[in-house]
Amino acid sequence: GYDDMSDLAVLRIEGQNFPVAPLGRSSEVLVGEWAIAIGNPLGLAIDDAKPAVTVGVVSAVGRDFSRRKSDSQAVYRDMIQTDASINPGNSGGPLVNALGEVIGINTFIISEGGGSEGIGFAIPIDRVVRVVDELIQFGQLRRGWTGLTVIDITAFLAEELNIQDRKGVLVYEIDKESPADRANIHVMDVIRRINGEPIMNRSDAREALYGSLVGDTVELSIERNGQAMTVVLRIAER
Repeated sequence: GYDDMSDLAVLRIEGQNFPVAPLGRSSEVLVGEWAIAIGNPLGLAIDDAKPAVTVGVVSAVGRDFSRRKSDSQAVYRDMIQTDASINPGNSGGPLVNALGEVIGINTFIISEGGGSEGIGFAIPIDRVVRVVDELIQFGQLRRGWTGLTVIDITAFLAEELNIQDRKGVLVYEIDKESPADRANIHVMDVIRRINGEPIMNRSDAREALYGSLVGDTVELSIERNGQAMTVVLRIAER
C-alpha cells in the first residue's frame, strides 16, 4: 500500500529472518545530536553501487512544509532537519542516531544548485510507524473527519458580524455528534490558529489539517463573541 499525501509506501518481501534496524523515537530526538544518513547516492551511475553513509547532526525538528510542487499531494509535517549530506539516491534511506536506531526516512533537500548543501529533511519515524500500521491494517490511510465546515471572512461578513480582524476562518456548519460538536465548537466561531499556526483563510486551515491521522488531537484557538479561547478536538474516521 502507499499514501501520496504522506509520501510513504509499504513493500512486501517474501522470505524470513531478514536483518532489520531497530526503531528509535523521533519524539525524543534532540537538536545537536548525531545523525547518520544511509542511502545509495548516485545509484546506478556508479558501477559498484553500494550503500554509503554521511554523518552530521540534527539541525532542527518540527519543520512543516505544505505541498512543494503544484502537482504533488505530499504534505510534510514535523520534519527532522539534518546537515548530514542527502544526495540524489539517498531518498528513502534511513536517518539513524548514534545508537543505530532509525529516527526518520530521508526525503528531500533544499538546494539552489541541486546538490547537497547541508539542508536535508527526513520524515520522523513516529509518523512513519503510524502510517505504516494504517496501510498494513486497512490497505490505505483512513481519512480524518472533524465535522467542521469553515468559510473565509469576507468584507461583507466582517461588517455584518462586527468582526474587527478578518484573519482566520468562520465556522459555517458543524455536523451533529462530530468531533467539532463534541469539542463544543459553535457556528460563527472564528478560528484564528490551528495547532499554533496562524490561519489567514480556508487554504491555511486546510494546509494546517493536512496529514492529521485518525486519533490525532488538534488544538484550535478561536474567538467567540469577542472572547478568545482554546478548544481541543480529536480527529475521527470519516
